[in-house]
Amino acid sequence: MPKLLVGIMTCHAADYREKDDGLTIDWFDATRCKDVNARRQAIRATWKKEFVRLGIDVKFFLGKTSHRAPLDDEVFVDSGDRYHDNSYKLKQMCAYALENGYDYMLRLDDDVYIYPDRLLATEWAQHDYAGSPCGDFLIGAVKFLSRRAMTLIRDSQVTHWADDAWVGCVMRDNRIPMHIIRSFHCKLGDEYYIQPERVPLSHQWSAFHSCYPSVIKTLWERDHGPCDAPNIGKGAKPPSAANALRVKPIRVGPDVPVVLSTRLNYAPDGLTLDWWDTHER
Repeated sequence: MPKLLVGIMTCHAADYREKDDGLTIDWFDATRCKDVNARRQAIRATWKKEFVRLGIDVKFFLGKTSHRAPLDDEVFVDSGDRYHDNSYKLKQMCAYALENGYDYMLRLDDDVYIYPDRLLATEWAQHDYAGSPCGDFLIGAVKFLSRRAMTLIRDSQVTHWADDAWVGCVMRDNRIPMHIIRSFHCKLGDEYYIQPERVPLSHQWSAFHSCYPSVIKTLWERDHGPCDAPNIGKGAKPPSAANALRVKPIRVGPDVPVVLSTRLNYAPDGLTLDWWDTHER
């Protein structure tokens, strides 16, 4: 098997607004789990252990900070740590993977649940760019990047703050096709937040997004019994399907040029300004 790095993009604080910034609107503010420590704790206590058992490295990637030193499974990269810094953070993640001899990186968000054995049994190692589609690109939450793809990302100029949309542009510009892995459950709309009661006990999914820490714990305990951290996500429950935001996919492509003034609709009743529209690069 190619040398694989599981790279989890995370942050020190899930606050997507700058201080005194009245222009940027986070449409997920009322439903997002902002306890990033709980998100990482849930992963460490559950599916991360399965990758470790298989001899596969798992690292959490955060931006620079002077507040503390990184833990053994953390890497602090030379980038900002806000949501609009994700493209730059991903460049640094790819640079780390390349410098350390990895052939592939499984780029993950910190709110996913993974079935490692099922995921590794997919056809990921046969493609440069594989995951779950969102229009003309692959959703950032769960995707595989080859050494070739990581080199292009590392060496390309960032043109969009949404790293998955930007990576899609880099891949298309370099004629690298996206390969769809059908067992990744990365949905929008009412299915965005995973509801455990809607997940059958027997299924063939290899990855779920988006999961609250309590959901990660529940899915793990179905197959493995009690996890090492019984208080994971205590008191934090995912929104019901009725209350989940209907998310519109980001559209980029030859007919929709990606420029710095791109605006993204995250909800039918409002507009989110691109952070780069009102701030210097």
